[in-house]
Amino acid sequence: MLAAHAPLDRVLELTPTATIAEVLEAQRVAASVHASEPLRRYVVAVLEQTRADPRTYLGASPRAGLMLLRAAMACAALDGRDHVLPDDVQQLAVSVIAHRLLLAPSLAEATRAEIVVDALNRVPAL
Repeated sequence: MLAAHAPLDRVLELTPTATIAEVLEAQRVAASVHASEPLRRYVVAVLEQTRADPRTYLGASPRAGLMLLRAAMACAALDGRDHVLPDDVQQLAVSVIAHRLLLAPSLAEATRAEIVVDALNRVPAL
């Protein structure tokens, strides 16, 4: 496989679906979406739950929270809203956070997704 594919860069065969200007505008719109202070506290509380969970050796970091908030802002923008809802956070939390968790070796029967879902279930949404 390495010999057959190494000289080829398949990226060069792709056709762009958006211009640079369109991507920059989408980023600008997503960055302008409002995330209230209670919503930001909600994101932090979800992260704290993953860190407090005994099944994790290392829970979600502040950077994970930043990425979750940014993804939620983009989700709200795609839905045509100028503000983030807890539903946006809940919809994206597993995808954004789960892969960032390190499971405790003795309790590794749990999945990362289960830990994130449990954290969402333990934290009241605003």
